[in-house]
Amino acid sequence: MLFSKNICSSLILSAALSLGFGASSLAAAETPPAAASKKASVNASDLTEVIQVLYISNMSAVAQTEVVLAKDPDAGLKGFAEMSQAVHSAMLKEVKDLAVLKNVGLELGDLTATSQLVKTNVERDLLILAGKREEEFRPAFLSIVSYQYQKMVKVLEQIEGENQDSELRALAADFRNRLLALTAKAEAL
Repeated sequence: MLFSKNICSSLILSAALSLGFGASSLAAAETPPAAASKKASVNASDLTEVIQVLYISNMSAVAQTEVVLAKDPDAGLKGFAEMSQAVHSAMLKEVKDLAVLKNVGLELGDLTATSQLVKTNVERDLLILAGKREEEFRPAFLSIVSYQYQKMVKVLEQIEGENQDSELRALAADFRNRLLALTAKAEAL
């Protein structure tokens, strides 16, 4: 059990690092949630900030599904994780394409302060999830997903109402619908 837990932890760390979550970010994310968690208020009218936050959120969601699949979940959770991974991977590609089209940087040095805060918060959630024991993992994952999806749906609704870019508003509406469908699937588990 210890061997497989160490392998899983290594996989999580590798996934986080490959997603651009550097060692200093990981150290910050290990801070207890009460101290590390700050509310990130996304400026829905700021094209750069919105694209960056959508990118980080989808990147995190893909990493979370990798954590789930590495934990050898039951069939229902595995099916949800695979579906979620496919949806978020597609959304991630769409955000990257829009970032190129709108000339928005997605590298760490390009991130707005809010985008950096969102990145820190999702890294913390990823580490919390990865550290859960087997009996705690399923409810913890579903709780994190539900919370993150609710927050993101609210942000997407704000984008639809406040952002001036028609392509971004259309993408936000599409993403909102996909997240609502995923939320319904998660709640059915």
